[in-house]
Amino acid sequence: MDNHDVNRLATTLHNNAHLPLVYTMMYTMPGIPSIYYGSEFGIEGRKENNSDDNLRPCLHLKDLLDHGNLSLYKHIVKLGRIYRAYPALRTGTYERIVITNQQILFKKTLGEQTVYVALNLGDYEYDLNFRTHLSGLVDVFTASPIQVENGNVHIRMTPYAAMIIVADDIVNTEPEAKEVEADKETEIEVGAKYRHFKGNEYELLAVARHSETMEELVVYKSLKDGEVWARPKSMFVGRAGEARRFTKLD
Repeated sequence: MDNHDVNRLATTLHNNAHLPLVYTMMYTMPGIPSIYYGSEFGIEGRKENNSDDNLRPCLHLKDLLDHGNLSLYKHIVKLGRIYRAYPALRTGTYERIVITNQQILFKKTLGEQTVYVALNLGDYEYDLNFRTHLSGLVDVFTASPIQVENGNVHIRMTPYAAMIIVADDIVNTEPEAKEVEADKETEIEVGAKYRHFKGNEYELLAVARHSETMEELVVYKSLKDGEVWARPKSMFVGRAGEARRFTKLD
C-alpha cells in the first residue's frame, strides 16, 4: 500500500475512515500482505523536494502506543490472526459476488472452507444481499452471528464497515491462553545466562534496536572467551529445528 518511495497511505487517502478497509482488502485479496513500518499506526508522511526523510522517520514503539492510531493497529492485529486462521484467505480461489461504486463482496474458497469479505466504503448504511450454501454465518471482526434463511443472506452494513464472514469463528473462540503462553517463550532477561543448543553458554548483556530498521537485537557475551555477539531477537528466542536456539539457565 505504501513504501519508502511514495507518500504514506494515511496521507494519500482523502478519508482516513477508509484505512481499516484498505488493510482488510490487502489481507484478503490474492497476494501476500505487507505493511511499511509505522503505517500500522496510521502515521502520515509525504515525499517532498525529492527527499524521503518524511517517509522514513525514527519511530519509538512507546510513542506510537501512546499517540498512534490504536484502533487501526488493533484492527490489523486481528487481521493477522484471521489471515493465519483461514487458509482460504492465503491460497483460496477468488470470486467476486457484488460490486458497486462504494461496496464490494467477494469470497475465497479452499476445499470445504469458504470466507466472504464485504466492504462498505460509503458514509451510509447499505443492504447487502447474497446467496450461500452455508447454513450459518458469523462476522469474525465482531463475533456477531448472521442469519441464513433458505440460503439467502441479508446484512445491513454500517458506514465504512469491513466484514469477514465465515461459518466457524475459530478466531474468537480459540483460548487466549495459547497466545499468552506463546508470548512467554519470547521473554528474555538481561543479565541472565543462556545455553546455546550446541552447548556454549552466554550472558545476555542488552536488548538493542537497529537504527535503520528498528528491529530488536539481542547482545550477548560468550562465557568461554568473552566475545560479544548480536543477533535479531526473533532468532534468539526462536528454534533451530525442534530445539530452542537458546535456553535460560537456572
